[in-house]
Amino acid sequence: MGASNGCEFYIELATDVFQTQNPALLKSLTDFLADLPCSRSGTEILIAACYQLAQIDPDAFRWLWRNSAYLLPEVNLVVPMLEFTLQLLEKQGFLPGQDFNFRSPEQIYLREQTKTELLRRISPGDRLILEELLVIGFVTELEMNWKLTL
Repeated sequence: MGASNGCEFYIELATDVFQTQNPALLKSLTDFLADLPCSRSGTEILIAACYQLAQIDPDAFRWLWRNSAYLLPEVNLVVPMLEFTLQLLEKQGFLPGQDFNFRSPEQIYLREQTKTELLRRISPGDRLILEELLVIGFVTELEMNWKLTL
């Protein structure tokens, strides 16, 4: 996710704060980002920083993901991460209804073969995001007894 319009500084700042793994600093960050003089909202900056964090600091990303309640109500990380996953699936040529399906805005179903292929093809940071989503938001074909509609 690329930053634009002078907001790069704020994304870097948010990434640095995320790396501290300090709940008090996260709260200060969300308060600070409420009124920014750039074209992106505080929510967009937090999401961009989260993606950046996944690429550069896996341990801090896992901590942030598992403690994402500290970012509420500003950001619910599950929804943008699932949207990111949809983009990855489509970019890799996977087809909705055949290789994957959404049951709700916060839950995606993947065929086991789709999951294996996708994890093999993507960058380590993207793989980290997907692995964390697999823990809470993904259900494989076997777990849901999903019948593919062709």
